[in-house]
Amino acid sequence: MSQLVELNEVQDEIEELGYTLYGISRDTPENHQGLIEQHDLGYELLSDAQLEVGLAHDFVEEEEQIIYRGYIAVQPESGEMTREVDYLAGENSDEVLEVLENMNP
Repeated sequence: MSQLVELNEVQDEIEELGYTLYGISRDTPENHQGLIEQHDLGYELLSDAQLEVGLAHDFVEEEEQIIYRGYIAVQPESGEMTREVDYLAGENSDEVLEVLENMNP
């Protein structure tokens, strides 16, 4: 859960760059609400119980039943998208911010 908390700490910087932060996992909305309250998160956690988003963006290896941690960023003005499989997503918020900064025009 430290990744969620660290991303929460840089949420303002992410939003200043023009992005909106969401978390997504296969947990239920009820579990997500508990996490939001427990960690005082300022962003939404979305449920992907059927792994539709995970499969569509190659964060799930269906045959091996492996779910990879990572992130997707879409630059709001240009629509440019990057996808990173990143087991440290959240723990390396400086690197994530650098990617977002580099995507901005």
